[in-house]
Amino acid sequence: MKRATIFIFIIIIFSSCTSFKINSATRNIVYSGIPSGKNSMKYQIEFKSKTDFSINAILLENNLIEKYSVQNINTKVFESVNKNLFKAGAYKIILKTYDINKDNKINIVTLKIKQNGNDKVFKVTVVNTKDEHKK
Repeated sequence: MKRATIFIFIIIIFSSCTSFKINSATRNIVYSGIPSGKNSMKYQIEFKSKTDFSINAILLENNLIEKYSVQNINTKVFESVNKNLFKAGAYKIILKTYDINKDNKINIVTLKIKQNGNDKVFKVTVVNTKDEHKK
């Protein structure tokens, strides 16, 4: 009984030490509301970081994403991607592509970040959610 309690305590300590956690990853097809507009695929990755971090790269499958937005979930404010130094907290990365392939139901997004001087790589599987229509 004592060993089981110690084992559970150690697991709780190690699981609470995770400094970066991806909460959700979704993608939606966004249909343009005007005939001359372009349809797009919007990706959203929500995560929480317990320490300050910077984003080294974002890859969709094996393609480097250069244009993206970072939103602080608590304040609803978009952060400056140019400074590339973010405080600890909950964030959402929003990116958009114009490659709409409905047959491809799953995508892999890779986040390469730096925390406390250490490079870390996180891969997340993104699945389809609902389609959106712009007006």
